[in-house]
Amino acid sequence: MTHHGALQVADQEAYEDTPVPPTVQQTLPIADPAPTGVSTPQPLAGNESPERVTSSVQRIVRSSTVKRQVKAWHDQACQICGLPVERPGGKYSEGAHIQALGSPHSGPDTTENVLCLCPTCHVLFDGGAIVLTDDLTIVRTGSRAGS
Repeated sequence: MTHHGALQVADQEAYEDTPVPPTVQQTLPIADPAPTGVSTPQPLAGNESPERVTSSVQRIVRSSTVKRQVKAWHDQACQICGLPVERPGGKYSEGAHIQALGSPHSGPDTTENVLCLCPTCHVLFDGGAIVLTDDLTIVRTGSRAGS
């Protein structure tokens, strides 16, 4: 079976054209104290001054043109569930590589290797709950999907 690796975390990132949601500031309500006799978990201390380290990262540079083309062909509708994600400002979908670009798959960054998915199906695909067979049959949690 051909599937998208669940451990390809580096392949999951926003592209330069990904819309940024507006920032909303609000005050969260303070929870009522626990009833008498019930212990309240104490918050972890955390770190007011977290350490900073310098690192070097090598990442695969994807073609945003490939992703945009596939999404346009499908009018932003998910190729697995068929649903478009409607939001203020337009439809939203995600490009997902069938064969991950990273190791060990080293898949191509071509339109033939990219799906147009909704965020939910993309997460399920990345996590292995949805896989594609070599003949592109959709398998969800071990069972053939559709028809």
